[in-house]
Amino acid sequence: MICTLLITSHTSHNLWVKAALTTIHLINLLPTPNLQWDTPYNRFFQHPPSYSHLRVFGCSCFPYLGPYTENKLTNRTLECVFLGYSSHHKAPNPLVPVAPTSLVPATPDPTVSVALNPLVKAAPNPQVLVALQSPALVPCMRTHLQDGIQKPQLYIDGTIKYPLPRALLTVVEHTESTCFSQATKHIEWRDAMTKEINALLKNHTWSLVPSSSSQNLVGCNWVFRIKRHSDDSIERYKARLVAKGFHQRPGIDYAETFNSVVEPATIRTASHTIFLLLYVDDIVVTSSDSTHLQQFISLLGGQFDIKDLGPLSYFLGLQVLHKDGTLHINQLKYAHDLLQKANLLNSKPASTSLAAKVLLSVYDGALISNPTEYRELVGSLQYLTLTRPDISFVVNTVAQFMSAPLTSHLVASKRILRYIKGTIDLGLTFTPKTADARLSAYSERN
Repeated sequence: MICTLLITSHTSHNLWVKAALTTIHLINLLPTPNLQWDTPYNRFFQHPPSYSHLRVFGCSCFPYLGPYTENKLTNRTLECVFLGYSSHHKAPNPLVPVAPTSLVPATPDPTVSVALNPLVKAAPNPQVLVALQSPALVPCMRTHLQDGIQKPQLYIDGTIKYPLPRALLTVVEHTESTCFSQATKHIEWRDAMTKEINALLKNHTWSLVPSSSSQNLVGCNWVFRIKRHSDDSIERYKARLVAKGFHQRPGIDYAETFNSVVEPATIRTASHTIFLLLYVDDIVVTSSDSTHLQQFISLLGGQFDIKDLGPLSYFLGLQVLHKDGTLHINQLKYAHDLLQKANLLNSKPASTSLAAKVLLSVYDGALISNPTEYRELVGSLQYLTLTRPDISFVVNTVAQFMSAPLTSHLVASKRILRYIKGTIDLGLTFTPKTADARLSAYSERN
């Protein structure tokens, strides 16, 4: 990291000590696998570090030099170079270039700018001499070229567009492992894999038999997922050992397939006495009779090793709230994640899901450069209609242009998200059946 700081900042190798101290400071703030992805700073001070003070090594900074002394036009700052962090105060440790080859310390508490590097100066442009016939008749004009004022060169390679806490989120946040070698470096995933193997052995999932060259051996793979609560906190780490089904040959290795995934519409439209929804290894069971429900859970627990997590609160992006005998279902977290993915968290909410007098067609607008982005967005909106029937019509409308979406279609899709932003708490509320219940419907003629 020391070489990286010196090279990217274009500073002299004589400043390697400053780069080394900055490297140590950054290492103490970054999570490390040796501490189970905790930071040394948090282990020592018992509170998470702040990243708001971090700046680009070697950038330009302007420290405050104190109030004016002679007149109001006296300089109160001076262009300096940011060369790390002070161990005595919170302000950075700038240096003032007083000569091309010498640097002296400056006053702390600077205002830092990452726009340019003052140590890298462009060569001055050669002076251009123009002979004038009558200098007295031409006004004397001072230009930037004559004053030696150069437009600073901007260094945009590696520029961070977001604040540092957000930029470091991918480093600090717990992420799902994508391969076995990566997962073995984390104790959480190792424990999850151990539980999975023990569960498979306990349930006698397979029987060991001699292999032969005529048999098609199907390999296996690990799948890692982080199961979260409705507030995005981590519930548990899940590791599942799955077979590589794409190695199987239809008609030879298998005759039919089964997918233990519940259809979205089944979540709302099933009409049996006992509902059992199975999604891989997550089970939701409910019934109108609590006695039958407990008997069924006991029967299921006698056959399989299951864990009762209590009343349902979160399932496949659906947040379930129980209050005063009512059941409210919304997709608040799912909608929030969708807005964040589309970079519309700070957008202005829309009052309606579709603009007035807007008629989408296949001729209005140009083809978008990335149709996959549009299809992913519309597909996510379709899942959101499970608890938001108020957007069903407009979502079905924008879904008609999946093959060749235009810019107008993308604008309409993002307007739906801005409408969701202003009504993110809405959902479906189920209440007990009453005698005075009445269904009302409204329609607008077009």
